Amino acid sequence: MLTISEQQQESNITKNHTVTIVNDNHIVSHYHGELRYELKLGRNLYVKFPDIDEYTHYMVKVIYFNEKLDYVLMQTESILPQPRTTLPHDGDHILLLAYSYTEISRTLCITSGIISSTKQDKYGHIRSDCDANKGDSGGGCFTAYGELCGIAIGTDAIQPTAPILDLTTRYRSRAHIISTEVIMAQLASMGLTKGQEPSYI
Repeated sequence: MLTISEQQQESNITKNHTVTIVNDNHIVSHYHGELRYELKLGRNLYVKFPDIDEYTHYMVKVIYFNEKLDYVLMQTESILPQPRTTLPHDGDHILLLAYSYTEISRTLCITSGIISSTKQDKYGHIRSDCDANKGDSGGGCFTAYGELCGIAIGTDAIQPTAPILDLTTRYRSRAHIISTEVIMAQLASMGLTKGQEPSYI
């Protein structure tokens, strides 16, 4: 889970959002919500990641955001564990790891599903049948082989009061995902891949 604050010790502007590491110096999160008011280009913030029984803090700088695609990139001088990346394909089985809201607190939740469609919509998002809930935005989507293939960013709107058995008015929500292709292409365009090709190529 990402906690953003202006100081290493959490302050009154602390915001909690799920983030995902995309390479050894960069993390990504969603742009929508209260977070966008804190995300100014060049601004230094602190994030924290769980580490056994405590949290490890890192200072990061906002280097890019895309309001239409709804994501933000942050950079740190620290060395982060780099995930393997791959392109998503229709029918791929995936796991979504994110810090969903619950009635009491936020906790790491794992949801499974498949990539429903890799055709991008007008917002540049693809689809999965993973159930996505509030707090899942920014969570990583991983293949059965543990490779990062996308970032969850939202979900279809549903009618919570619709009859459960009335299939004409009720449907399963689908997660909206930003493909790793989009994120890695943006990093490459900024010269931030350190001269190395993304591992999915």
